[in-house]
Amino acid sequence: MPTREENLRFWGRDYDWSDRGESWTPGELWKRTILERTLWPHLTPGMDVLEIGPGAGRWTSEILTRAPRRLVLVDLAQKCLDMCAERFGAEHPDIEYLLGDGMSLAGVADGCIDLVWSFDVFVHVEKPQVRGYMHEFARVLRPGAVAILHYASIDRAQCEDPREGWRADFTSTDLRELLDDAKLELIDDLYHPLISHTNSSIALFRRPR
Repeated sequence: MPTREENLRFWGRDYDWSDRGESWTPGELWKRTILERTLWPHLTPGMDVLEIGPGAGRWTSEILTRAPRRLVLVDLAQKCLDMCAERFGAEHPDIEYLLGDGMSLAGVADGCIDLVWSFDVFVHVEKPQVRGYMHEFARVLRPGAVAILHYASIDRAQCEDPREGWRADFTSTDLRELLDDAKLELIDDLYHPLISHTNSSIALFRRPR
């Protein structure tokens, strides 16, 4: 059960980011499939985008190809924000970097975001913290705006250890409960072992209009 402190210590201090996190990418076909099934249909130029947990910018670089009007990066680890600033700052000086607390989006105004994206992050976040984020999504998203969240769904695990990969104690049932609690609408809950791993899923949901 990864805690906030454990996540901060591992990703902010212990993890080797020398390959910018690309060791988590099994191949370009895998990455393109995820983008085509989730992000690309909902991301158009000129949007105000929020990414949670950018790491060293593995997915940030893809978001930037779609020319967002505004991009806000939120991470628990200052090290990750610094890596992204070094990588993208020269060409994209308007990117905003916010140090997060692991369960809220302090510093992001109400109703100002068109799209939230987070991949390989919420698989390590436990239910109380996800609950906090869900209410924050309902606050910062514009009416009709979409969030795309890669999350732990250990109830669907097809591996011997459902917590393999340092997964949180979180299920697809938990996801639906928290979406209902925050009054967010589920669009799709994609489980495909070849692209979302065998014990995680990708949820697409929106703030109602």
